Amino acid sequence: MSKEEYKPIGYEKFILMAILKSGMISLNELEDSTIVFISSIWYNVHYGKTYNILGRILLLLFRTRDHLYDKYYTWRREEKKLKSIIGTEDYLTELGNKGLVKKTDGKYELTAEGIIVATGIVERLGKRAELIKNRLFKPSSAAINTTFVDGIMAFFKLSIGFITGSVGLISDGTDSATDTISAFLVWIGIKLKHESLSTLLVIILLFVASITVGFESLSRIYAALTSTISPIVDPNYVIIIEGLAIFIYAGLYFYQRQVGRASSSLTLISQSVDSKNHIFIASSVVIGAIFSIFGIYYVDAIVGAVVAFRIFTDAVALLKDEIHSMKGEETDLHKYKTPVGDYVQDGKMKAFRIWVIFAVWSRKLMNKEDIINSLDKMYTKTYIPVLSELNLIPEDKIGFKNEFDKIIDPLVKRNFISKNGNNYKVTESGIKRFERFNALFRYYDVHYSDLLMLDVESET
Repeated sequence: MSKEEYKPIGYEKFILMAILKSGMISLNELEDSTIVFISSIWYNVHYGKTYNILGRILLLLFRTRDHLYDKYYTWRREEKKLKSIIGTEDYLTELGNKGLVKKTDGKYELTAEGIIVATGIVERLGKRAELIKNRLFKPSSAAINTTFVDGIMAFFKLSIGFITGSVGLISDGTDSATDTISAFLVWIGIKLKHESLSTLLVIILLFVASITVGFESLSRIYAALTSTISPIVDPNYVIIIEGLAIFIYAGLYFYQRQVGRASSSLTLISQSVDSKNHIFIASSVVIGAIFSIFGIYYVDAIVGAVVAFRIFTDAVALLKDEIHSMKGEETDLHKYKTPVGDYVQDGKMKAFRIWVIFAVWSRKLMNKEDIINSLDKMYTKTYIPVLSELNLIPEDKIGFKNEFDKIIDPLVKRNFISKNGNNYKVTESGIKRFERFNALFRYYDVHYSDLLMLDVESET
């Protein structure tokens, strides 16, 4: 059989990679690795109401994406009747029927054809990860990508602003055009290793933006009071373009903040603050356009004044950090939180808890010491396909022994696990919880957007 005759999808890729790395692997070992993998991926379908609005928007996009891919894979192949906890044995049987896997002395290994296919999967994943790292997660790449996005947004805002006569949109478009130039200069500064100058440039432009937005807001308030303000020709176009801008700048803010923190770049952190301010500015323009429909022309000006004050205070805070940095003092960039920071930390703990339920129930690990050892083994010493290649296993950097109560207490409190002295047992509720979680996993694959989300997890 040539490898073109059968192309593994989703979980089959995971299995082939796991066997390729291990040489030979038992069913239990493969299932253990799978639980770590899917718990580290699939917690993003459950998010709480406590996360900030930007985080919830991004997570909603990922959840929608997951739903569409689930439909796609169900269409590609009929769902199997799963026999074991996660259906691994069924997949191994099918891969065996395709001549990719064989069973020897109770363990599984790859055939010659399976080695070719698995090696190809690893190589493609490596190229994909390297492409994303070079095109997205290098500081210089983030700067040039920002330049491109700002340029596109400036073009559309100015075009529609002049067509509709929206002063707010023209002002915002002009600001985006200025940001395009500054982003390009930031890119040059990063390439030439003069980030301090680039950071100062962004901060200066933030001060300019705060003064400009403030002056524009006061001017519009005066024009509204003196009845000399020009009405917007078609506010619907303004609402559409600025509504789109809100989502685009939310993504840009998230992207710049993450790369900035991961690379310790105050320049990119400063740009993320600028992108966040664009969200508020776009929101004020939308609000103004909506109220203009009813003949009220000063609301966006009031909102704009508030936005100007926020931009000014952000610029002051960044300037203080830049001054400390120029003096050689270390700046704590972790105080600039990512929009999904709390979600990611919570997700890591959920991954650990899913493993604990599985280990106590299926692997009969009843006491604290055995559970801690299993966590340490699976999250620090075991190869997990995809996650290990990308160095993205959500390991506990503090230590599972110190963090054990934080992991286990919510499980006991919610009656997923019962405690008797130093021993633990999974309840019926815990089994149902695991089964509901496991039902989410069908024909899963790792996509470019997952690598972005997993990179967030590794750096947050």
